[in-house]
Amino acid sequence: NPHVQTNWPAWFRLMTRLYIRQERIELADGDFFNLGWSGEEHRNGPIAVLVHGYSGGFSSKYLRGLARRLITIGWRVAILELRGGTASHPSAHLYHHGDTADLRLTWNILRQREPETPMATVGWSLGGSVLLNALGEAGNQVPLFAAAAACVPFRLEPCAEHVRHGFARMYQDKLLNEMRTVLRKKHAKVSLPSGVDW
Repeated sequence: NPHVQTNWPAWFRLMTRLYIRQERIELADGDFFNLGWSGEEHRNGPIAVLVHGYSGGFSSKYLRGLARRLITIGWRVAILELRGGTASHPSAHLYHHGDTADLRLTWNILRQREPETPMATVGWSLGGSVLLNALGEAGNQVPLFAAAAACVPFRLEPCAEHVRHGFARMYQDKLLNEMRTVLRKKHAKVSLPSGVDW
């Protein structure tokens, strides 16, 4: 049952304990994004870049669970916290399915630092879309030896239509409430025309 698969881990999976060191990457447009490092005791280990889904971040249970598993087998993990997510950002920029710039910049930065280190990337849902788009854009210049994308909404319009009906409306309500929260925080000082529903 897809609803059980979606809700059981969200409600009942325990939060994995994970030490995360945050690194802020300053951007040319005056904004930034954060990388969350874990497993750095494995100084020479391969690196896995993990990309969360919509409204996710360092506290996403699925992401922390995989990070812990990778660390136990000698990997280092760099969690990419997409712009417009949980942190407060100075620009109006919000991430979306086709916004690959920050992921590709992350790859470039890590490759410049460690040209020979094996690197992989995993993305979930929206983060999976970002990953697959970035792979397509990079072509044979992809700096990875492996990539995996989970629960990707390949066709956005049918997915958006599906969550408008039945029990699935619960997911639409949750996503819209999270989006409103982000927009309120980002545009708190912007006056809206009358009749706009937040």
